[in-house]
Amino acid sequence: MDYEEDTYSEIFSAMKHPMRRKILLTINESPSTYTEIMNSLGIDTGLLNYHLDAMRQLVTKNKDGRYTPSEYGSAAVILVSRMESSVKKSRVKILELGLSRLYILIIIVLVLANGLLIYRDQSLQSEKMYTLGEAIRTSKNLITDSLNLMNYTLQRGNLNGVPLERQYSDFCKLSIGYEYISTIDVSNREYWLKLSDAATTMADFTLALKERTDIYTVQGSINGSRLNNIQRLSLNKIKSDLLIVQRAFQEKVDYNNILIIQTDLESAAKAADSVESDINYALEAFGVGIARYPGDA
Repeated sequence: MDYEEDTYSEIFSAMKHPMRRKILLTINESPSTYTEIMNSLGIDTGLLNYHLDAMRQLVTKNKDGRYTPSEYGSAAVILVSRMESSVKKSRVKILELGLSRLYILIIIVLVLANGLLIYRDQSLQSEKMYTLGEAIRTSKNLITDSLNLMNYTLQRGNLNGVPLERQYSDFCKLSIGYEYISTIDVSNREYWLKLSDAATTMADFTLALKERTDIYTVQGSINGSRLNNIQRLSLNKIKSDLLIVQRAFQEKVDYNNILIIQTDLESAAKAADSVESDINYALEAFGVGIARYPGDA
């Protein structure tokens, strides 16, 4: 059930985003390499990577390594083509389309989804505005997921490899997402890069905790993964910082039923600075270290 919901969400995301529609139509017309897609659509690698990652269930590679629509991608292509054809004719004849149950379900999702993400910055092109709003909302969802996992750890009172691995994945995606957003919202680039650095530090810290937990698991030690008071305090400090970041991105629906994302980047950046310092405290509390590489601050 979750897989189906994710798939329909992904199809809907591709349907409502003009660039993803173009990608699907391009590779449907002719299976293409990564470079061919990039040149054909005139987009950079960062933007193409972002969209392809969001279309994982809609695209696949053939034996020649070229991108082509998957089964669900082909369904989305058919619906996109027919809908665009209907728009050009200035009429929609859904009952005459002869769509299968899959296509009808997609249409239902499209009708019910009445929210449109807008990040209000008139200096940005409309497509980038849309992509920016979508990326910000995705990052907020990742923070929410990480906070839920942290609450789970604190409530249980011990470290567990499974939620830690998921948290690590969340923070890696957050770091990449914030860095990507910084290339769109250039005027606030410094704030987004601070958030990206903090997410990277959180990913490193979470990975260190997971590796520590894995060692205790192999050794069969239960006590080693239990949280003491100082460790609980350190995690709660980090949790407080993440809550500030989460609350810095507020959603509201205006009178036109449009979803608006309001940001307080200054508060989020200050919280990101606190994360960096609180991580150092947590490292001492857990007795773990983070690998540093040449060029790291």
